Amino acid sequence: MTTAVIIRLTLQFLVFLVWAFCMFKMLFDVRRIAAGKTGSTFPGPVPFLSAMGEWGRAPATRPWRNLLLFLTVVLFAMIGSSYLLAGG
Repeated sequence: MTTAVIIRLTLQFLVFLVWAFCMFKMLFDVRRIAAGKTGSTFPGPVPFLSAMGEWGRAPATRPWRNLLLFLTVVLFAMIGSSYLLAGG
């Protein structure tokens, strides 16, 4: 394995870690919204989907949505470039 491959995989891993953090933060925020609306600790799928839409439209979550979208695009680009550079 060359140094370039190690660097590329390390960067891809770091981007994935930040992406995973943002995704878990989004899921916990959506669960908190759904639990607040229903009063239940474990809201069902319908309140969760409703809270997901609320999270997706809230102005306060715009920076997190933009960061999550940006990281998703970057992660897909890195995966695609790794595939192409490997001769796929």
